Amino acid sequence: MALLGRLTRKLLAGKNSRVFTALDLRIGKSLLQPKLLPGPDLKDCPHTVIKVGLLYTTESWTIDTAGCQYGFREVLVLFNKYIADKCCQLLGDPTTHNWTETKDLDCFSTLPIMNKSRAQKHDRELERKARFHFADFVDRHVGADILDGSASEFNDQLASFGNMLKTHMLSFDDSPFRTGSQWPAS
Repeated sequence: MALLGRLTRKLLAGKNSRVFTALDLRIGKSLLQPKLLPGPDLKDCPHTVIKVGLLYTTESWTIDTAGCQYGFREVLVLFNKYIADKCCQLLGDPTTHNWTETKDLDCFSTLPIMNKSRAQKHDRELERKARFHFADFVDRHVGADILDGSASEFNDQLASFGNMLKTHMLSFDDSPFRTGSQWPAS
């Protein structure tokens, strides 16, 4: 979710959207049981989504980019439909989604369990650099106009966008894929 802040704000700039809020939910009805390997059982772990409200209406939408771990295919769903279809329970109060790319990493750096080894700190620092590299791509190549045009124009733009993003991320100095390996299949 941290990676979505800048991208979401740029994509929806100028659209009739208003405050973005982050919601922690308990998914009551999933198609798959998510697993963290190695790690704890995730059945009681909150699932974070973004809620986007539209100006001048009561309509709101859910953006769920990590729902695939529960078997959900849709990324953008009407909020009330999402809550009803997935039998969701809200956990806590919504918070304004103004997260930076590294909000979660900043939080992890304060947790003793996430700082037990130099390898954990190194991995987090590498992740931080990769996220800033992604943010640079978003700043240079994403504008609200990417959503304009016909469906076929959008598909062409999306294919081009995906290729540019792969090329950009491969230019990241610390990328494990710079050693000649191919980019993972999408």
